[in-house]
Amino acid sequence: MNGITFEQRNVRALDDARLYESLYEDGILRGCALTHSGAGVTIAPGALVVCGRQIAFDSAETFTASPTYPNGYGRLKLTIDLAQAPSDSSFTQGSIAWQYASTNSFAALVQEDVNNGTDTDYEVEICRVKFSSGNVNAILAKIGSVGIIRGLFGLGTALTTGDDLDNCKTPGALYATAGLSVSHAPASVAYKILVIQIAPGVIMQFALTAAAKTYMRVHSGSWTSWTSGIEAVTDLPTSYNEGDVYVKV
Repeated sequence: MNGITFEQRNVRALDDARLYESLYEDGILRGCALTHSGAGVTIAPGALVVCGRQIAFDSAETFTASPTYPNGYGRLKLTIDLAQAPSDSSFTQGSIAWQYASTNSFAALVQEDVNNGTDTDYEVEICRVKFSSGNVNAILAKIGSVGIIRGLFGLGTALTTGDDLDNCKTPGALYATAGLSVSHAPASVAYKILVIQIAPGVIMQFALTAAAKTYMRVHSGSWTSWTSGIEAVTDLPTSYNEGDVYVKV
């Protein structure tokens, strides 16, 4: 046992990171606007939170690409590597580098649990760009602002087989793993649900599925039907339900 936040005890980096990791998704804490010029992408002064660890840009930094495919794609990736020796004079355990591809497809990011005292590697995508004649033509995607989704969903209550979502009216967060059989679920996939009281006696359930689709319904005496929201897809479907919204990515 190790008392962390007690007199004459030390708060290690991973102790602090565990707290923020449980509350916040990866993202921009402040500043860090992205701009591009020529073959470079510039990150403005600001700070990021990555796996609960804060990374500051005290001044603007430009990362110049040398694309393998002049008209291909690039990913600017930040890597935490705790296997590197720490330093009190420079940030030795983090780096940012470009990756290149002929199509807009990259390998999955390595995201180990770097706050467990054993794992060392964690990657996050700062932005993804399209090159034209070797220069950045457009920023296609970029890291968003720090969100509290992990705090709302990640610390929720695990549902078990046989649970009935119709009975879940207490504000809070719930989640279900893939393949779990739960009554009145919005979809037969893994999902996370936020239960919110939006007015006296009126409860809303908001669900996010593993397929990146959102659903919602309201209870005011009885439950309304689940209505679908936005779904991220790589190819638009040939058939769909009225009211569905799709975003091709």
